[in-house]
Amino acid sequence: METLLGEGRASVPALGPIPVRQKAAAVETLARYERLWRRECPSPIPDYHPDAANWAAEQFCLACQFAIFRDVDEQTMRAALTTSLESDDGPDVHYSVDLVFRFLPDLVKFVHAASSDDPLESILRGWALRWPLSSVGLPGIEVAEIDHGVFYQSSGLMSLYVDRIVTCADRSRLIDDVVREHVLAAVGMYPDLAPHLALNEYLTENGEMA
Repeated sequence: METLLGEGRASVPALGPIPVRQKAAAVETLARYERLWRRECPSPIPDYHPDAANWAAEQFCLACQFAIFRDVDEQTMRAALTTSLESDDGPDVHYSVDLVFRFLPDLVKFVHAASSDDPLESILRGWALRWPLSSVGLPGIEVAEIDHGVFYQSSGLMSLYVDRIVTCADRSRLIDDVVREHVLAAVGMYPDLAPHLALNEYLTENGEMA
């Protein structure tokens, strides 16, 4: 977990249950990393939800194992990997899951490169829909199926989402009216300042004033 959060590179253990000692170490690492990550986020950022972050870490670790050790059948993977956790679906949960799941696009690309018809990729893309903050920039997402309501509840989470959309030039996320308004407000009256997002072109294509 230290390597993933600090360097964006996963160190994948042998396939099997995660030892209790490693789980405890991951809990401490996530909490420490979150305190550092929070300083870089727009305020007011949601509270940290340890259970959500720990769930995401375990799920992501399992997914990385399945991506490396390819002799696991689809039924076993789907039984082990879920799209949600038992918790309120609030901004704090999405923020905390994203601590680990922000590396989801990289994992999807890795799995897709190994096989274009991989059941694991299907599972990961289910995560991408369920946790939209973490999947910005990932192509092939049915954005119309994403529930953006959680971003309306937190200005800090919305700002984090908007920053990621602009950075990744993910115009697909502009399909949501409220999100689009926040992106336009963030860029200001000069969309040419974000040429890679091509907002003028997007507005023209969709019949809005450029």
